[in-house]
Amino acid sequence: MFSLPIPFLTAALSAVMLVRISAASVGNGRFRFWLALLFAAIMLQATLVGLRFGYGFDGAILVQRVLPLSVGPLAYLAFRSLVAEGGGGGSREAVRHLGPALVAAAAGFAIPPPYPAVDILIAASFAFYIALLARLWRRGPAAFEAVPFGSEGEARNWLAAVIAAMAVVGITDVAIAADFTVYGGRHAASIIGVISLGAVGLLLVAAMLFPRSGGRPVAAVPADAPGDRPAPEDVAEPSSDAPSPPDAEETALLAALDAVMRERRLYRDADLTLARLARRLGVPARRLSTAINRRHGMSVSLYVNALRVEEAAEALAGSDRAVGDIMAEAGFRTKSNFNRAFQERHGMSPTAYRAARRGAPAG
Repeated sequence: MFSLPIPFLTAALSAVMLVRISAASVGNGRFRFWLALLFAAIMLQATLVGLRFGYGFDGAILVQRVLPLSVGPLAYLAFRSLVAEGGGGGSREAVRHLGPALVAAAAGFAIPPPYPAVDILIAASFAFYIALLARLWRRGPAAFEAVPFGSEGEARNWLAAVIAAMAVVGITDVAIAADFTVYGGRHAASIIGVISLGAVGLLLVAAMLFPRSGGRPVAAVPADAPGDRPAPEDVAEPSSDAPSPPDAEETALLAALDAVMRERRLYRDADLTLARLARRLGVPARRLSTAINRRHGMSVSLYVNALRVEEAAEALAGSDRAVGDIMAEAGFRTKSNFNRAFQERHGMSPTAYRAARRGAPAG
């Protein structure tokens, strides 16, 4: 009777994620590129594991053994690209992270079975990149400068999920290596089956939750309109304990920000990010974020959402348009983000706000 190895289901769902990533406009191009490569590597790895433990095919065992060395670098490059738009996940970082992985993989081909040195390299790679990804996560939602306002928390949650998945995969790889060393691999198929079932569940959830697009387009002036001043690279910006800019300079920056946001309504752009807004103003993202936090006591994301809520509230009180249309035009991506921001600002839901304003006496 024909049976399908469980890792093949993991490979199939990874292929689904590849399609979802190519059809979505989540994050920037680099994020989607590295994320697609990550799922391609997972798909290939799952296929090779299924062939080996399901049908006894060992023809590609060397590729199957060294392929996990690419998982950590690809995951890091994907999320690093969200931390600084234009400055993360580029070719230099790719060489710096994928280069050693390729060298280690090449060395793995020269190591004879049972590949204990390869297992050590894989464990070290997973531990190293889990630490790097955890450091990105600890920087908080505000660090995701290339993520649209309102989606920073979601991106951080995705990062946490990747860290957890890598930890599970790393522990599993160590367990399988130990099983081959002690028991000759007698329990490897069972371990892989259990982990593959968990992977199938995670990939099903990921496929359902991964956005189809980056939000509906609205009639707003692009944040990257021609003639924008190039902002200095954030990587060259002094650390947070460096002297802050003079009050006059900060005041001028915030005045320019308020003018460009209110006159050109940049907040309506659902894909607006901190990096793009800072580039529009010709300043490093960190300087803009610090200025808003110091003067307004809030993050840039909250500042932008406040403007969006202000416009939505006016539209709710003065028109009969659908709440969903008002939400999208104001620049919100999801109903949950809109309702949360509106509740924080006005202490009630958009629908309740409209009803309260309509029921209030004129004047």
